[in-house]
Amino acid sequence: MKKAFLVVLMLSSSLIFAQNNISGSVSDQSGNPVPGATVVVEGTNTGVVTDFDGNYQINASAGDQLTFSSLGFGSQTITVGNQNTINIVLVASVDILDEVVVSGYQTLQRRSLSGAIGTIDTDEAFKTQVTNSAEALQGRVAGVQVISSGAPGAAPVVRIRGYSTTNDNNPLYVIDGIQTTDPNVMRDINPNDIENISVLKDGSAAIYGARASNGVIVVTTKKGSYNSKNTLEVNATYGLGSVTRKPDMLNLQQHADMTWQSILNDGNTPTHPQYGNGPTPSIPGFLNVPMPSGQAYVGAQARVTPGGTDWLDELFETAEITNVS
Repeated sequence: MKKAFLVVLMLSSSLIFAQNNISGSVSDQSGNPVPGATVVVEGTNTGVVTDFDGNYQINASAGDQLTFSSLGFGSQTITVGNQNTINIVLVASVDILDEVVVSGYQTLQRRSLSGAIGTIDTDEAFKTQVTNSAEALQGRVAGVQVISSGAPGAAPVVRIRGYSTTNDNNPLYVIDGIQTTDPNVMRDINPNDIENISVLKDGSAAIYGARASNGVIVVTTKKGSYNSKNTLEVNATYGLGSVTRKPDMLNLQQHADMTWQSILNDGNTPTHPQYGNGPTPSIPGFLNVPMPSGQAYVGAQARVTPGGTDWLDELFETAEITNVS
């Protein structure tokens, strides 16, 4: 009886978790195949890409959901159920086609663009904390490289066409019509004040002449408009910053032993103004250093902290980070 129950349980489990081979095609509203569309099993890392004819094959269970997406189209999610063939018609994303792009001295809709222009979704890019506005370009525009040294106040290094010359490789920045090649401008702009960022490459940047040989970054800031209601937005963030992975420092005894061993390695007799002389170093209670002159320092001595002082702990403390805009 137990064996029969076990067999039934194993069969029912195999039926529940059995995966079927799902196939089909992805096309647009005109019936044309959509090559390169992604088909992903929702909630997993399992996914495939449609071939040149828009066909695909993927393994999925009856309860799984398949998400179909492609650049320029709205995504669709379908429950597999008892289907073995699922054909999808993707609808063009009107929001993407109607997106306003700043190109030179004019604004265009993306549907009418023919040049090499990249745009940034600032609402999405600035959801994460960034140290400067240029970091929004990293990984979001093809061919654009952003390097941040991490030093406080350092300007970001932006390269649109790589390193084309041994001289200045900085792109031209156009901030509300004002032109500059100073990379510090992207560091000084508050990301919350930016409405649109466009990157002009190749012939799209020709309107700015020779200064645009390294590409152009056009930034449009937010501004008021007529016949609109007054709104008040407050963004506030708070955090704590601290140094991580600090190197381990020698304690007082280890430093004394290291100093003694280095003198012995040089073939000399160990002697040191702080650790004395002899076969082993001696840890002093007070430093052998001259004291400042003055009545306040008469009889003063520099006491040695037991175990020594970890100067990295003394230099670095947890810092508060606030940003209100």
